[in-house]
Amino acid sequence: MIDTHAHLDACADPAAAVVARARAAGVERIVAVGSGIESCRETLAIAHAHPGVWAALGIHPHQAADEDANRLDELRALLADELREAARHVPADRILAETDSPYLAPVPRRGRPNEPANVVHTIAALAQARGENAAELAARIDVNATGAFSLPVASPAP
Repeated sequence: MIDTHAHLDACADPAAAVVARARAAGVERIVAVGSGIESCRETLAIAHAHPGVWAALGIHPHQAADEDANRLDELRALLADELREAARHVPADRILAETDSPYLAPVPRRGRPNEPANVVHTIAALAQARGENAAELAARIDVNATGAFSLPVASPAP
């Protein structure tokens, strides 16, 4: 069983006790939600300390006018570390890459409009995080996307 939305950092009892009671009740997995910078830090620590607890991080809409809204760079740094760690664990036959154009261009294009050409930076970052060759990873991602979206096999570019 799984609980997909729990603010373990805000519970009255320590997270360890809350997680232990969940396990005793048959709840094996918990998505712990951090909302705000300090909450995200605490939630990450809880997730790292308890197998089967996964962190979902962000700033809650009701906090958009709070000081946390001005600390988005800190949140991005927390997320980037977690994304790199997650990228290491995605099976090679399931990994994909995207830009989500036109939103939030990847480093080194941050602050400029995002577009599909920037997926090369995403793949380079994934390859670095995974300790793989970027060209080989790009080819693997192409094969994966072809299968996932039932696309025709790509022909070589002219």
